[in-house]
Amino acid sequence: MQNNPFAQAPLAGPALSGGETKLICLRTVYGDTLWGIAALFGTSVDEIARINAIDNPDRIFPGRRLYLRVPAAVPIAACESYTVAPGDTVTGIAARLGLSAAGLARDNGLFDPDVIFPGQTLRIVQGETGQPA
Repeated sequence: MQNNPFAQAPLAGPALSGGETKLICLRTVYGDTLWGIAALFGTSVDEIARINAIDNPDRIFPGRRLYLRVPAAVPIAACESYTVAPGDTVTGIAARLGLSAAGLARDNGLFDPDVIFPGQTLRIVQGETGQPA
């Protein structure tokens, strides 16, 4: 990634293979590709596309917020929020981010987890080990 202080070497080993993980967020910049981001963080393009509901992995735009699940040892702070997009559901968000739907609803005080709105910000609470809460 351009302008990324961690871009000198991959931050994670080959694709996540168990162990403690955490969810991180990053903003894309001009010239970023999912392939480059996947290589940097030791994950796959398919996994990044799945987590972020990206239909065409060949097309991302500068300024896009991406969510990635990485080993807990990666020296980047865990992501603390998610902005609801049109068509999102609590269950779908939780599944993509590796969280529990009940926990996501509880952590955000959602009386009815079937009612969320585009633009709404949801808190992401991860366990002490970086695992989904």
